Amino acid sequence: MADGSLSRRGFLAGLGAVALAPRLGAQANTAKPGLRVAYLTDAHIMEDERLNSDEGIRFALDHLMAQSRPADLVINGGDNLTGTMARTLGDAQAMRRRWESAFRDRIKLPTLYCAGNHDHWGWNRTASSSAGTEPLWGKAFARDMLQLDQLAYSVERGGWKFVVLDSVQPFENRYIGGIDPAQMEWLKGELAGSTPTVVVSHIPITGISPLVLDGSTEENGIRTPFGSIVQNMIEVVNLLDERDNVKLVLGGHIHFEETVSFGGTTYLNGGAVCGSWWRTPESNARRWAEQNPTAPRRLLRAEPGYTMLDLFEDGTFAFKTIRTGWESVSSL
Repeated sequence: MADGSLSRRGFLAGLGAVALAPRLGAQANTAKPGLRVAYLTDAHIMEDERLNSDEGIRFALDHLMAQSRPADLVINGGDNLTGTMARTLGDAQAMRRRWESAFRDRIKLPTLYCAGNHDHWGWNRTASSSAGTEPLWGKAFARDMLQLDQLAYSVERGGWKFVVLDSVQPFENRYIGGIDPAQMEWLKGELAGSTPTVVVSHIPITGISPLVLDGSTEENGIRTPFGSIVQNMIEVVNLLDERDNVKLVLGGHIHFEETVSFGGTTYLNGGAVCGSWWRTPESNARRWAEQNPTAPRRLLRAEPGYTMLDLFEDGTFAFKTIRTGWESVSSL
């Protein structure tokens, strides 16, 4: 896993300040400001163009770039596309080009990319008509799209270290959340030292909401939801708990906003740029109920938004959830 290079650089100026309230990592912080980071995850280009996903992503970027104090760094948390594991390569590439036009070619800030489960191609070989030997099959598609040599990498900026994980693993014709053994060994080395560190994982390392939203009860308790949380959660959390320099762990995937403080580390699951897949939370829940009439009621997912973080030089931080105000579709 090599040091990742940042994406296209530029500048921005705009309107409207974002005031960040102290949260967990920063109590009435008087430390010298370090980095301002915008965390945008789960943008989801959708196949159904009536959901206006392309324009919604552009709207979110315009909202971000209109802030009077711009971000120094953007973290893209993954799931930029939708359903590519089960699409033909031609359809996946067409969706990729739409995302490039809406996001990658328009972002004018240095950006770190984390791959989501929807950013891989072909693991469902039957639906994707793939053989598994294509040059862009599986994770190669995500590496190519995100312009990364490795999906797990680290960089240092502004006195902070950012460790981006590859938390999506192939399983049968789909995926499972997890940090593989080789990556765990690499991670141990990356977390050594005293530099304040942010870990980024598309699939949450831990949290309450994956269990509440997607878990199911069994005779012996609650079953860990398939693909909604890393399956070796205990191993990863134990490692992070050993490192005092790990201050913040960012997750996405579940489209739900949650903050958990555990062992001195804050686990922040950051909602979704697309909110409830570009539908209103109510219409998304209604659609789920119609498709799964015997399933338990699903809680409402996030409204469209992103997270702004201030990372201070003393290793503390502040963050705030930002609503973009995008008008989601209510009729589908």
